[in-house]
Amino acid sequence: GNEISSAISALNLGAIDYIIKGEKDLFARVVTSINSAIEKKNLKQQVYNLERKSNHQVSFSDLIGTSPNFIATINLAKKASSSNVPILIEGESGTGKELLARAIHGAGSKSGKPFIAVDCEAIKQANADMILFGCEKSPEHGIAERSLGKIREADGGTLFLDNINTLGPDIQIKLLRFIQDGTVEQVGGNSSTKVGVRIISSTNQDLESYVRHGRF
Repeated sequence: GNEISSAISALNLGAIDYIIKGEKDLFARVVTSINSAIEKKNLKQQVYNLERKSNHQVSFSDLIGTSPNFIATINLAKKASSSNVPILIEGESGTGKELLARAIHGAGSKSGKPFIAVDCEAIKQANADMILFGCEKSPEHGIAERSLGKIREADGGTLFLDNINTLGPDIQIKLLRFIQDGTVEQVGGNSSTKVGVRIISSTNQDLESYVRHGRF
């Protein structure tokens, strides 16, 4: 009676198991209970990891490496994840720049918020402003429907601009204005919208050289 009632109360409060005083082979019973608790915790972790990966969420624990340069990069990225300053990731193609960007997003205050990735090289320069900043429907200008734009899609989260070095000068200027004042004006629109996003950019080129030669 009382023992069963106590057991039910303990389990309802979150206990994993309940061992009754005087059980036979108490040591084996405790070992079994501990192993069961470990298995349950491992199962919960596996389920959590599967859910996280199905949502394309990445953490720093998913990035594995032992070289001094890798460790230094991860440590710097962890520090950067705690702020909302724009971040530039430099590296050759195939080195996991987007993966690092997703880890920064997942570790910071933007975790769980939108992560919008844009390959700047893939968007046509003529339409880059509409893709990034959105546009109002304007049949007279050949704009068939209204578009929110990637920046506003990322509101509250992170906008990842891959291959940012490929953006044209006009879009660079417009993007700089957004970084400075945080407002978006859609193409064909006549009003500005305040948007809060953290911008992470990447490049496989020497961006400082681009700046020196007036290309960025």
